Amino acid sequence: MIRTNLFETHKDDIHGSSSVLDVGCGALHDLMCFEDSEIRLLQGIDMAVDQSRLYSTYFNVAAKAGRTPLKKAHFVNRYRIQQADLQQYNFGGELHNFIICRNVLHFFPDSEKYVLINRMHMGLEQGGLLYLQVNHSDNVNIIRSEYAVDRGDNVFENKVNPSQVFFLANYEHFVTEINTQFAVLDRYTSKTDDSIILTIRK
Repeated sequence: MIRTNLFETHKDDIHGSSSVLDVGCGALHDLMCFEDSEIRLLQGIDMAVDQSRLYSTYFNVAAKAGRTPLKKAHFVNRYRIQQADLQQYNFGGELHNFIICRNVLHFFPDSEKYVLINRMHMGLEQGGLLYLQVNHSDNVNIIRSEYAVDRGDNVFENKVNPSQVFFLANYEHFVTEINTQFAVLDRYTSKTDDSIILTIRK
């Protein structure tokens, strides 16, 4: 899958220079895109953060992406990464200019997806932007995978990592609900990985 540089695609939509929050930041691929921006603080939360290996992971990913990694002292000053349960995290405790949530919501049932989106929206500054990428039930790459077990009702279980995956049962309904509740700037359906991409302005 080709990973979009979110800073390049959204720099004209981002106002201010406070902070970016990546929800489910993984190996920091998306946050790295903002190193060249004026945004002073790059924050990430994830259930699986190994603080002892954080910089080495960042260094290796940046090098593979053809970027010059920040020195460790600069990395520590620019990045704030923490382990957190997304369902318990206080999104309203600090306001952000841009929040990213890419390929995370499929780990939550549809009812919980709406709750998380509302909570992330609370963490935006006025005029801030929320970027959502959500997998839906037509994701053939995962459904046909030898590593996935179909549990029915759009629920799949990974054989290697037994976390469950909840694809959107009706993505048109999902989009309609989001359009009703929020100011959606853009909607895009990715054919390469069967996901819906929404950008929401507060």
